[in-house]
Amino acid sequence: MTNDIQTIDRKIAAFAVETFLKAGFLLGVNDGDTTTITRSRDAVAILSAMFTTDQDRLLVYRHCDNKYFGWVLFIYGNTGWDVINDYTGNIEGVMVAVGAYAQEFEPAAREC
Repeated sequence: MTNDIQTIDRKIAAFAVETFLKAGFLLGVNDGDTTTITRSRDAVAILSAMFTTDQDRLLVYRHCDNKYFGWVLFIYGNTGWDVINDYTGNIEGVMVAVGAYAQEFEPAAREC
């Protein structure tokens, strides 16, 4: 994985974390085997828990009752802008902004 791809992966992940936190959600991180953080508002801790494996699931919890609400699947090392591989449909409202940000890094979008 090149440094440029890692940088893009990290920028998009950071934007996603900040966007979810600003929307009032709590977040957790599952690295495929273990949930390393749960129900957190600490962006630094969340991002520090990410990128320890080839993929992470960002867990989304409702702030009003701390209940699990959905997830975003990050798969690292492809082309950067496509680091978000999948997510649950109930978080589409937040993912619109995250997806728009990620598309800014798509090579075709930068060539215009």
